[in-house]
Amino acid sequence: MVKTERDQIVEDIGESQCSLFFDGTCHVAEVVVIGVRYLRGFRPQQKVLSLQVLKQSITAEELAAMLLDLTHDAKIREQVLAFHSDCASVNTASMKIILKVFKRSVWIGCLSHTLNNVGTRFECQTLDVFLSGWKTMLHSYKVREKFLTTVKEEAKLFSVIRWHSEWEICNQIYIHWDKFVKLIKDLPDDCCPESKIKMMKHIDKKILRLQLVVTVEVGMKLVKSTFNLEGDGALVLETYTEIRQLQQHFGQIKTNPQLTLLATRDMIGSLYPTQDGRVNAWRQVEEAYTPVLEYFEQKLTELEPQMNVFEAARLFNPVFVCNTKPNLARLDILIQVNFVSDDDRKAIASEWSRMLTLCEDYKCTDHILFYEQHEAELPNISRVVKRFLLTQPSSAMAERVLSILESVTKKQQKMLQDSVSYIVMRRYNNRVSKPKHIFNSEGQYDLIEDMQSEDEDGDF
Repeated sequence: MVKTERDQIVEDIGESQCSLFFDGTCHVAEVVVIGVRYLRGFRPQQKVLSLQVLKQSITAEELAAMLLDLTHDAKIREQVLAFHSDCASVNTASMKIILKVFKRSVWIGCLSHTLNNVGTRFECQTLDVFLSGWKTMLHSYKVREKFLTTVKEEAKLFSVIRWHSEWEICNQIYIHWDKFVKLIKDLPDDCCPESKIKMMKHIDKKILRLQLVVTVEVGMKLVKSTFNLEGDGALVLETYTEIRQLQQHFGQIKTNPQLTLLATRDMIGSLYPTQDGRVNAWRQVEEAYTPVLEYFEQKLTELEPQMNVFEAARLFNPVFVCNTKPNLARLDILIQVNFVSDDDRKAIASEWSRMLTLCEDYKCTDHILFYEQHEAELPNISRVVKRFLLTQPSSAMAERVLSILESVTKKQQKMLQDSVSYIVMRRYNNRVSKPKHIFNSEGQYDLIEDMQSEDEDGDF
């Protein structure tokens, strides 16, 4: 069945260029998923090519071999222009091997995953302790019901692999602070007692409110960017702008936090009546968010090669062209992209004046529609745009597959347990007597009965 499914996908790809997504998990088992992205016209198609369950963790060399074997067996090795994954060490190491073979291809480390890691860099020790108590309480059905009754909305839940889930919890607590405090204080002492003691120790501290508001306010744009970079459409044409806007926002926070973080400023004004108190509070705020800003800049430097791909892709965003009217000199960034040749750049330059004319007063956000309407007028640009559309700023496609796997596994686990129990019980309970000869203690050959299942070698 798996081979039939894969053969159908390979047939659908045909001779089209494509890109691969891959990711692994150990939450269900040691699993590696590999997906493919290709186009029908300009419209992206994404399919799962391989889902392998392994006996042990995979090495970089084994992962590279898996990708090489798959592209060889599917006969798409010459068609792959990009690889997508998160920046885990095994993936990074495997790509160093892979790109020696795929010299025209690029590797895109998952920006959503990177931004998720940026969010974990807040230095808010008091808030961390407080939240650890609430995360434990969230396992209690009674607490969740009490929250729903008190706040009139369901409590946000925590995911260990998604920082934005923690931000959503912080935001919900911040918005409903007074009701939340009353909820925690009114909980019976025998309801999650250890968590309640932990939370009550900090619930009236000013530093807790301060760390909560700065996490919510600084993290808001970060979470929005994370969501904006996850999807299946033409995100590659908008990614560079999204990241630079986030960088600009963080730069404003660093340069003048009191004019940028207005909610934090209001909180400090209400909690700290004296000038000395407010000065000390701003120092604590900066200590909380500075590691976030520094880590973000560090990662941008490390991801410069793929940021060059996104900057080049932005040139083909019709709205960007309409607003900025980039000249031919701006096309030099295309030199940084492996799958764009010198001949491609010359062909694009020959159509650039026409591109500028067609983009005048363009406001539509469906960038793919623009190229579907103007492919005949911009054949060379359209050909290169199709290559860029194979790239994505995140490997969310592979992560979604793993989420489906985890969901299916949980739902089927009870059925699997019942099936295994049933098979074992039937095999033992339906044993039949069969003759068996053995030597007894006196060396004589005796006939005894051996109980053996009727279907010992078969399956029910």
